[in-house]
Amino acid sequence: MKKRFLLFMLPLVASLSFVSCEKEDDNKDDQVQTDKTCMEMCTTFGETNGVEYVDLGLPSGNLWATMNVGADKIEARGNLYAWGETSPRENFIGCDYSYYKETESADGYTKYVPSDENNNVGFEGFSDGKYVLDLVDDVAHVQLGGSWRIPTRCDYEELIANCTSEWVTYEGVGGCKITAKNGKSIFLPAGWDEKSLSNGVNGIYWASTCNESGNGAYALDIAENENKCNITDPYPRTYGNCVRAVCPVK
Repeated sequence: MKKRFLLFMLPLVASLSFVSCEKEDDNKDDQVQTDKTCMEMCTTFGETNGVEYVDLGLPSGNLWATMNVGADKIEARGNLYAWGETSPRENFIGCDYSYYKETESADGYTKYVPSDENNNVGFEGFSDGKYVLDLVDDVAHVQLGGSWRIPTRCDYEELIANCTSEWVTYEGVGGCKITAKNGKSIFLPAGWDEKSLSNGVNGIYWASTCNESGNGAYALDIAENENKCNITDPYPRTYGNCVRAVCPVK
């Protein structure tokens, strides 16, 4: 695993057009109606511990926050975090990762290594059996308090199974509108940086669950070209991605 980490810059998908809420000026009546729909889409239905949420009527009872961690408005990307880190960064270099150690004789992860058999990802064979972030390393819990936390892979599976998703443009930002059977929705904006935020066609949202070896963590992927959201294969933990919080109780 020596020297395996480089500066990770997530790829952007280019040359794709938005499914826009805006109409041409000669259809102003339609434009007003469409914009109103977008505003209703993001209506706040309550708050817990001071954090606004939408109750999607999911079997688990999970309440989903209306905004990303670090964001001050629904369409904002918010901060980017490496998996398990609670402070935002703009540059993501593997050797700077909080749970990575490198010496002249060995390198590897120092926490969240469920099994190191035949994978050689733990530092000097380290393994701690941990699959899910401790709350102290969960940025959603650290920043928002209460019962807020990063969704697990199972939370995302429930969201996908019980909701529909479509690509829309809200306040000039592309993203995924996820609508539940009760008619309520949340909006996940695309973009990993300020440039891609206004022209975003992709977005990645961390799950709190890592894979069996611990060298990657699961995430929710939103993409305009697929017009839906999917759970990704494990992403390198050193990548910087968005975070949306869930709360299991009111």
